[in-house]
Amino acid sequence: MKASTYLNSFSNTVRENKLLKLGFLLLLVITLLNWSEVRNVRDQEKVVLIPIGASGTLWVTSDSASDDYVLFMTRYILHQFGDYTIHTISEQLEELNRHFSPETFVEANERFKNIVKGISKYPSLASTLSFNNKDVLHDAVKKRIKVKATKIRYMSGVKTGEDVKNYVISYEIKNARFWIKNIMEEK
Repeated sequence: MKASTYLNSFSNTVRENKLLKLGFLLLLVITLLNWSEVRNVRDQEKVVLIPIGASGTLWVTSDSASDDYVLFMTRYILHQFGDYTIHTISEQLEELNRHFSPETFVEANERFKNIVKGISKYPSLASTLSFNNKDVLHDAVKKRIKVKATKIRYMSGVKTGEDVKNYVISYEIKNARFWIKNIMEEK
């Protein structure tokens, strides 16, 4: 093998290595750009929901939701929490408990068991809870919903009490899922 052929072959190899390194770096940069765009798309993705009986524009992203969706969830939560009879309260609170965040699930479960135990002493007790949309105050930054509602209690089908109460629902939205953190009744 001649020296000039060897040097020519060696310089071609060096050039090919430089081109391969440049190609690899370019591929790495493109992969990182794609990764960041996919991550941003996930955060910007909206899921459009149309539950039965819903009205308005309902959508949820990875960490936020439309006001109509929050109102719909508020109606669902307060119905489960405040409209009950002795025969339905246990099942309703159990269903509602599935919407509590994992961090507050155990506490809510204990609280609901105590509510059911207290109500089971009165076999003919029932309750209704009603509110208007204008009585719902939603703070999207603090992730809190405050509702002024009328609670009516019945014993053996006879109205025994009517109170206006304020309910505060704390929530969070993670990965497009509405999680309840707490439901409080303000006095």
